[in-house]
Amino acid sequence: MNKRPSDKAHWLHNEQPIEPSNRIQIFYDDTEHEAKLIINDADETDQGKYAYDAVEARTSCTADIKLIKIEFIQELRNRSVKQEQPVQFECELNKIPTKVVWMINGEIIEHDGTKFDLITSLGGKKHILKIKQTQLSNAGNVTIRIDDQIESTATLEVKRKFFI
Repeated sequence: MNKRPSDKAHWLHNEQPIEPSNRIQIFYDDTEHEAKLIINDADETDQGKYAYDAVEARTSCTADIKLIKIEFIQELRNRSVKQEQPVQFECELNKIPTKVVWMINGEIIEHDGTKFDLITSLGGKKHILKIKQTQLSNAGNVTIRIDDQIESTATLEVKRKFFI
């Protein structure tokens, strides 16, 4: 299209009108001379035939959506460390999660920069928990929960520091 479409132009999904929402953006890009439909957080219900009806012209396409299930590429590994020494747990995922929760013995850990560092790398696929100075109370299960769907747990053994 070389000109801006009519105000009556609209998008259809399986022959039903599409309305903009928090999830669906509809706009016309004057620079590219393209009508655009962006669907955020698409799922299987978004599959089907899409059409843009610009009154004087119509185009369509089919969208096949295959969701990738989030999985661990590398899970947490058990660690053993002396009291007051640093320790690090890390895992890697096949895609970027929306929610990551770290826990020690069922209690949620927040990044505080003093005791714990929570680090994300590899574009959001690798997650690291650094305990800067392990305490006996840190011993037990370290868990990472991803998107409230999957989790990985490892054991942290903290060896008591003996004073002479």
